[in-house]
Amino acid sequence: MVLILLTDRTHTGLSDAELVRRDIVHRLAVGDQTHSQLIRTMSKRRVDHPDFESILKEVASFQPPRDSREQGSYRLKIECWVEIEAYYPHYSKNDAEKMTERYQNQRQSTDSKLPPLRPRLLPTYNAIKGLNDMLRSPTLLHYIKTILSYAAFTDSEAKAEENGFSDSTYVISDVLLGHTLNLLYLIATEQDKTHHAAEGPTLLDGSLLYSALAAKQGEDHSVIELLLRLRKSIMEAPDQSSGDHQFVIETVLRHVASRNGFCRDSITATAPQLVPGLPLPSSTETMPLEQTDKEKRKEMMKARQEAILKQMQAQQKMFLMDVDEGDDEVTAAASSSS
Repeated sequence: MVLILLTDRTHTGLSDAELVRRDIVHRLAVGDQTHSQLIRTMSKRRVDHPDFESILKEVASFQPPRDSREQGSYRLKIECWVEIEAYYPHYSKNDAEKMTERYQNQRQSTDSKLPPLRPRLLPTYNAIKGLNDMLRSPTLLHYIKTILSYAAFTDSEAKAEENGFSDSTYVISDVLLGHTLNLLYLIATEQDKTHHAAEGPTLLDGSLLYSALAAKQGEDHSVIELLLRLRKSIMEAPDQSSGDHQFVIETVLRHVASRNGFCRDSITATAPQLVPGLPLPSSTETMPLEQTDKEKRKEMMKARQEAILKQMQAQQKMFLMDVDEGDDEVTAAASSSS
């Protein structure tokens, strides 16, 4: 739901003509279609748009029939595949799977410059740009961390029992993990599009948000530590979807390492090959750091973690106070009305 709110612009930013183009592109991404098939699979409002035919010619090429018993069909132009949205809301499960498979095949074709299919924040109306600030919510980050924790320590029933969970209730599905990683991808890569609302006690600014990914409290694991653990598990036991998960994890880790020194230090300790610009040691060398430097760095990291945690705790406390005050006002209003 959060991903749909953040990425779907059906009613929050697209003109009627843009909606027609979007629907045609996504219908043809599922497969080539005849004119009559295309009309049947789209809403009447889109088909009746005065520019429907001209838009169809812009995004699709006509494939003539092979014999007199067939109809010609329309095929999505190569340059239009980049318009595909990872969370197009009008697909059935079967259509979404077909689109994803065809998108991957298109990426693997000769000279393809298609990026991986990832969610992205699209332009929207000024009045509701504050929705993007949801990505700076400490509550959302807490939910993401909880799901990653279950995924990292209970990816099977056997591992769930090994780590103290009594049954498979806490085993995270592959689909949920994929959505969570995509949401974390948005948080890490789309920060420049989230500073539209006024700063408030319940929002994390860019620098603090990046640092919060590396912060941990007590015995808890940080988000970065959980990502590194998931990456290791995937590499040790790859399956059909693990390649995509690993790509997202490594993209997020590389991005935050390039933007924040705290994140960079956390990642370097376990996976230095993911840190941009960091020279890798050979198999016979150690990292060029003296023991005293390592100790100083640990102390700096610990101090930084404590400062971040104090700020996050203060923000959460203020948020809870605001909620309590709101509840008191509602109760008082109800009492006076009665």
